[in-house]
Amino acid sequence: QPYSEHNCYALNVLRSLLSRLVIRHSKEQTLNNGDALVALPPRTVETLLLPFCSEAEKTIYEYLESRNTQRFMELRSESPTTVLGKYIELQGMMYSTRLACGHSSLVKLDSLQNLNEKLEYERQEKEKNKLGYGKSQTMKKKNQSSTRADIYQEAISKARPSAQGRMREAVLQFQES
Repeated sequence: QPYSEHNCYALNVLRSLLSRLVIRHSKEQTLNNGDALVALPPRTVETLLLPFCSEAEKTIYEYLESRNTQRFMELRSESPTTVLGKYIELQGMMYSTRLACGHSSLVKLDSLQNLNEKLEYERQEKEKNKLGYGKSQTMKKKNQSSTRADIYQEAISKARPSAQGRMREAVLQFQES
């Protein structure tokens, strides 16, 4: 009963009694003569390469592997801090590859497609900025008189590919009302 009531005195008594019966050891502990207190066999690692069950599994895994390798190389070519800044993205890539190793049905192909579209959009934006199509182009456009349709079209073109269709629908609904 004292234990279930979380009585501090009772818990201390229980700990002192159990400390005489239960002994915890670590691998680093040694006897007086220098031998290991807990003798474990040496660690062995065996790598088994298993064939894929189907051609679809192989295709999905190879696709993930090439995409992840390409994305990592892109991040690494930018700078080491970019790789560290994208740690969560890298963990997600590893997770999806691990899922594919378990079974190809665990991989959500729709989310991969959306991610690919997002990465492609980011890559295109970086190329535009490198070529000088960044702020100077938008400043020139601001100086010119633009119609509402031009502004909508520019907003749609700057949207992520996965959102462009929804934006077009929203603009059409807005224009109809």
